[in-house]
Amino acid sequence: MSSSPFGLNESSQSSASSSKAVLAALRSLQDKIRRLESERSQALSEATELRSQIKIQEQEQEHLKQRENLAAQKSLAEARTTHDRLLTEKTEMEVRVARMEDRNRECHSTAEELQTKMRSLEEEKTRSMLGIKDLESQHRLLEGQIQSMQQKENDLAQTMVHETKRHEEEMSSLSHRLQQLQDELQSACQTKGSHDMKLQELDQLVGQLLALNESFVRQLTGRESTTAARSNTTKKSAFVVPKKSGGASGGGIIAVGGGGRG
Repeated sequence: MSSSPFGLNESSQSSASSSKAVLAALRSLQDKIRRLESERSQALSEATELRSQIKIQEQEQEHLKQRENLAAQKSLAEARTTHDRLLTEKTEMEVRVARMEDRNRECHSTAEELQTKMRSLEEEKTRSMLGIKDLESQHRLLEGQIQSMQQKENDLAQTMVHETKRHEEEMSSLSHRLQQLQDELQSACQTKGSHDMKLQELDQLVGQLLALNESFVRQLTGRESTTAARSNTTKKSAFVVPKKSGGASGGGIIAVGGGGRG
């Protein structure tokens, strides 16, 4: 195999370039090592700092945990106290509720009794109203009857007054006529015939007078029986009838008058 100078130069050049490359790689590797060492030292320092921070945080967490435990224990004690107090209040409230329920039942029973009394009172009120209406109708009926009786009594009183006046007038007229006849009879005692005629006429007048008097007495008695409460006085009439005798001058004379009339 033959070698030429050009071939040597090429080999030397290639070796030189490879050694440069190796040197460059070494430098690069050294740089990387230094960088890694610096990073390692930085990482160690950061790790140390992190450890210290972790310890501080752990201590803080421990303190915080202790504080939380103390607070939890305190809260638990307060909760237990509150629970006991609430249980006591619950017991008291249950007692109060039981009392209120008893009172409520009593109030319900009282309300039912009152409702029963109210219903009975309403029924009694209804019966009383019906009784009052019946009494009012009876009262109106009695008032109508009383008014009718009063009207009848007034009419009867007026009739009685009218009849009494008429009777008194007739009695006065008949008494006057009887007095005239008595005078004529006394003046005509000397004549027997005229005396007999006058005596007969007188007997007729006396009969009429007695019949009139009896009819008036019957009317007055019948009307007084219906108005006995209002009629307090009655008029009495006295009649004098000439007595028949055998002689013309033996006739007794009884005066006729009505009440206070002579």
